[in-house]
Amino acid sequence: MYKLVVTDLDDTLLRDDKTISDLTRSVFERLRENGIKVAFATGRNWKNALSLVPLDMFDATIAQNGAVTYIGEELINAKYISPEDTLSIMKATVLHGISAVVETPNMTYSFVDLSDSLGWIRNYRIVGEDFWCEDAERILFSHRCESHSWFLENCLPPTVGYIVGRDRYAQIMHHKATKMSGILAVCDYYGLTKDEVVAFGDDTNDISMIEGCGKGIVMRNAIDIVREIADEVCDTNQNDGMARWLIDNILGEI
Repeated sequence: MYKLVVTDLDDTLLRDDKTISDLTRSVFERLRENGIKVAFATGRNWKNALSLVPLDMFDATIAQNGAVTYIGEELINAKYISPEDTLSIMKATVLHGISAVVETPNMTYSFVDLSDSLGWIRNYRIVGEDFWCEDAERILFSHRCESHSWFLENCLPPTVGYIVGRDRYAQIMHHKATKMSGILAVCDYYGLTKDEVVAFGDDTNDISMIEGCGKGIVMRNAIDIVREIADEVCDTNQNDGMARWLIDNILGEI
């Protein structure tokens, strides 16, 4: 019996136009009516994720690939990059010609103008190397070439880890920040075990929860490396794959 359903957002819960289908909404409502908790785990920052999905639809929310975990608006778990490591990494990005951004609980920062590399990021402050004094949730840059791979493999402190998704963005987090670490925090809060969790995803940042939960399901539109480690494959995000799997395997027909 699964007691917690965890879903990625983009290309999993959300359709390509970033909406949630009526079928998925009704499935989530019925899960919760039956005492089954529902959570999302996303690489997006928390506020950005909640611009796409309503908070009251979920019993828990995990953002920044597990750097922060919330129950409602209460932060129950955080794994931040230290100010010292953040400064060290950002100085290294400048030396290697990489335009990176730092996301903190309060603000987004960069040492450089991001219009040519991360132009979709609008609200950020450009600061100098003498600034750094905040914990960071994530450091992000556009992964464009082999030299960026070398940088990730050779220039980061051991206290951080990284993921490169299919969108080719490199995401650097605390080495213990994964979607699975967020799920374990939710399990502790609700008195559940990881074997009572079913997780749905499609990309590299979903691997920890696909492998770590009681059941790991990937979308048919998932990348190959994720499909290879899944317990099962469901239909695509466009075809309500997750909702239909939950109907077939947990809820029965609605």
